[in-house]
Amino acid sequence: MLNVEFINPFIQATVNIFKTMVFMEIHREKPYIKKIGQPKADISGTIGLAGKANGVIAVTFAKEVACKITSSMLNEKYTEMNDTVKDSIGEIANMIAGGAKGILSEKGLNFKIALPSVIVGADHTISFPPGVPCMVIPFNIQNMEKPFHVEVCLKTEEEL
Repeated sequence: MLNVEFINPFIQATVNIFKTMVFMEIHREKPYIKKIGQPKADISGTIGLAGKANGVIAVTFAKEVACKITSSMLNEKYTEMNDTVKDSIGEIANMIAGGAKGILSEKGLNFKIALPSVIVGADHTISFPPGVPCMVIPFNIQNMEKPFHVEVCLKTEEEL
């Protein structure tokens, strides 16, 4: 089971990034342990973590949510998946990982973050290494029907 101490920095970073960089208010729903095949997404930004904590984080979105987020972030209208939307989702994943890294490093949990990878494809799911706990944190954006998810798959050195 993932320690709440490791999850909360990702929640804090996500809320902060959406407020300051995406200009959207978000609300966290109840986190849950990831099961195979869920949640499904159209676009995901993933980042590997290595050091005193190892794993992957993923930020997953439906196409229309990714387009609205990109539109808000860049103050231009996007309705279709394109390179700009892909880049913005990768950058959001990068900013969330970086924000959480800063909070966790203050607690002595240092790690490096890799460059973001963006996966595009209708109803894809992100797989994580077996035996590594993974928590899914759903977020709702004000006035939007579909949530987005932050998936945190993390193991500390002591657990490896």
